[in-house]
Amino acid sequence: MSEQQRSQRVPASLLAGVIIGFVEALLAVSFAALVFGGRLIFSLDDGIGLYLGAAAITLAFVAWRAGSRGVVGGVQEATAAVLAVLATTTALDSFGSSDRAFLTVIAATFVVMILTGAALLVLGTLRKGNLLRFVPYPVAGGFLAGIGWLLMKGGIGIASNEHFSLMTMEDLLERDALTRWVPALAFGVVLLVASRTLRRPVVVPALLGIGLAGFACVTLLTGTSLEEARAGRWLLGSFGPEPLWQWWMPLALSRADWSTVLKQAPAILAAVFVAVVVASYHVSGTEPIVRRNLDTNRELRDTGILHVVSGALAGIPGFHALRSTALASGMRADARIAGLVAALVPLAAVFAAGVIGVLPRMLVGGVLVFLGLAVIVEWVWDKRRTLQRVEYVVVLVILAGFIARGLLPGVVIGLVMAVVLLAVSYGRIELMREIAFGDTYRSNVDRPAAERAALREMSDRVQILRVHGFVFFGSAN
Repeated sequence: MSEQQRSQRVPASLLAGVIIGFVEALLAVSFAALVFGGRLIFSLDDGIGLYLGAAAITLAFVAWRAGSRGVVGGVQEATAAVLAVLATTTALDSFGSSDRAFLTVIAATFVVMILTGAALLVLGTLRKGNLLRFVPYPVAGGFLAGIGWLLMKGGIGIASNEHFSLMTMEDLLERDALTRWVPALAFGVVLLVASRTLRRPVVVPALLGIGLAGFACVTLLTGTSLEEARAGRWLLGSFGPEPLWQWWMPLALSRADWSTVLKQAPAILAAVFVAVVVASYHVSGTEPIVRRNLDTNRELRDTGILHVVSGALAGIPGFHALRSTALASGMRADARIAGLVAALVPLAAVFAAGVIGVLPRMLVGGVLVFLGLAVIVEWVWDKRRTLQRVEYVVVLVILAGFIARGLLPGVVIGLVMAVVLLAVSYGRIELMREIAFGDTYRSNVDRPAAERAALREMSDRVQILRVHGFVFFGSAN
């Protein structure tokens, strides 16, 4: 590339970085509201600071390690949804004050990050990244669709100030709740339809800006002051002037309720499993965007290091961001420059607590609704014609498990369905590769002439079956 071409890419790279940074900062705030917006609402500002810091670290690290390959990073919605479930159960079970509950959640997240980083490092170092591809495609799709449900209901819950579940539908249908979550749902649907119809990476950032401007205009036209909007819980909250980010890890390691963390072992393992699988999925999904083959093991190894570094700073999982990478590619930007510039936006937001506090809840909830609906529509609607009937049923069953029973039962159902799918798939394979008779194959044993003649006479009574593949109890007959 000539010097002139490089100079022409700099303005596009700077603009792309600002746009990506704005989106990532808003996503980080949305994920923090998802994780800390329930039982841990008293620590929402601290959670937002941690997630903004994680977004800055992820953007900068991926720009440094993979920016030359056209990759842009970002915090990820799938693992945020799982961490929200983990945070809720951890906060409920932790013993002591509300501050200790917050520190216990930080400690549980730290364990998730370290285990995820270790798993990715081992897979990448031993060059076993392809092992993740043995997770059946529809099972992975079912997990993603279920996580989409968790994101969507989390977004509705944030907008309505109500815990969303099938058991609380009556509360959500009250007028006050309807006026809060219906606009968030509508905004999420608009984002989804626009992104699928126009298919331009810049559409989502543009609509987010329009949404912010629209909320501000409605507030001005109705004469609602910021104090009234905060009192009515239309905004995220009122945060102090001090920076949002603090390093909580030393306190978390020393004061957390570690017995509660141990009790959450199944949820922690589920979070690690989802993070590792989704990381591999995003690496594969990045290849067609950057139009080059990536070394899966190298990408997983770098992602593992990122998780260890971010985890030490109480961050959350992050890796290759498909939408941000597509935006940088579509704008012909230098991904490394764009990623480094983007990292400055959430970093600056850490020192702008007043601005973060006036973000509308319906916008934050609408972003989560959009992310959840996008995954559900992809796997429930788009894949209905490309997946085989049995595989499509697997996706629906896993999604139903997430909706009816929650995260852990959904993961268990997915693992069971993986075994069932394997058995059904192999049950369809014809084990008999070749059927021949005794007159085709002869024994190599040296026999007398009389015995050879007798065997020739009885050759039509001998059948030789050649089998291949795996023989299960169901197919042994």
